Amino acid sequence: MSVLIRLWPLALTLAACDTGKDDAEPTDTAAHHDPGDGTTDTDSGEDSGEDSGEDSGDDPGEDTGRDTADPTDTADPVDTGTPPIDVDTVRTELQAWFSADTARGPRSHAGITDGTRLDTRDGTTPVAPSGLAAEVDDAFAFYARLETAGLGTVRLDEAQFAEATVYVVTAVATDGDAYVEAWLADGTPISGARFFASEAPVWDAFTGRARLAERWTTLQGPTFEEGMSEAEERLAEGQVPIGWSGDQQVTDGQLEQAGTLLGIVDLGSTSLTGPQRDLAVAAFDVLWSRHLQYRADGGVVALGPGENGVLSIGSFTRSTDGETYQVADWRDIDDGSYVLYFTEGTWGPVATVIQYDN
Repeated sequence: MSVLIRLWPLALTLAACDTGKDDAEPTDTAAHHDPGDGTTDTDSGEDSGEDSGEDSGDDPGEDTGRDTADPTDTADPVDTGTPPIDVDTVRTELQAWFSADTARGPRSHAGITDGTRLDTRDGTTPVAPSGLAAEVDDAFAFYARLETAGLGTVRLDEAQFAEATVYVVTAVATDGDAYVEAWLADGTPISGARFFASEAPVWDAFTGRARLAERWTTLQGPTFEEGMSEAEERLAEGQVPIGWSGDQQVTDGQLEQAGTLLGIVDLGSTSLTGPQRDLAVAAFDVLWSRHLQYRADGGVVALGPGENGVLSIGSFTRSTDGETYQVADWRDIDDGSYVLYFTEGTWGPVATVIQYDN
């Protein structure tokens, strides 16, 4: 059964919603799920699971409609005077704004029209104002690393979408790729996306998908190694042995192209935990730019031993340094095999070593 990665959080209302749940789009059939995605990505052109390039970003919320109160209780509901926020509508308006015109590149370059830019600079260090939700602070700090490294710029805007106050963090790299995350004032996630050049946004299928893009997992600069072919040499070089199967294997499913970016990541019948999913998605994003995008047949790269290859993921301790890594071993059907060694960073997986392994 195919597993498609889930989208962003469901429509939340102040009256009755579970803010701890991620939403699955009607098209998301993922069997395993972490908020918003099982092992598959769904993106209808924006970014789903692994992103298809388009993700409506919206999923109907679940409301049982049940009231556990005593049926004889006729007390009037308390009116707080604050209208509920329709997260789905906010998401729809925000995504429509970013998707409206990509002819001149990602709209994130100029910030939100009619919004207010909030970030300042302490010398060359980007600074967000105090008093924001922790989630907004975290997002700004994550993307500010791009500017700190001299590789692009970051900005934080406050704007109104569907009459709700939304905080939007955008980062634009000098190479032309751009990223956006948006949050309500209370830290509820609205949506996130990746862009490139004049292509349409690839919307996230689950919270934090954009952060698994190669730009971020390789920001610290991984080392590159050549793989060895003989068992004893592989052991001496701290390389996974031939036939290593890890903890899980992705033996079916497919990757879909969204412009030049990786879109839907369908991890097939594989059931993964959230961290395992993130590892697989991050690995495929790295492999996509280096190799797999050139394998797309009709915009699709089929996964499996009789197709383009198998991805094995799991923990592995290297003999060279004694460190335990989260490893993604891509056994290609031809000459595009790689082993990717990840460590866990402050904001997720970090590609530490990329090993060409044919």
